[in-house]
Amino acid sequence: MQVHCQQRQAQKAELSGCRQGRTPYIPAIERFIMLKFLASTVGIIFMVGLVVIIGLLMLIF
Repeated sequence: MQVHCQQRQAQKAELSGCRQGRTPYIPAIERFIMLKFLASTVGIIFMVGLVVIIGLLMLIF
């Protein structure tokens, strides 16, 4: 009985992508949402930096 339970757990882990030493499987829609979030965050940081640099240049000149 114990061996059967361990085999079932191994099958579940294999199906879910949680094998030891590998990254877990992330569905395509979740990857797309994560990429959109990271891209928008980088874009916002870039725009703020650009405004700060332009403001500093206006103060200097």
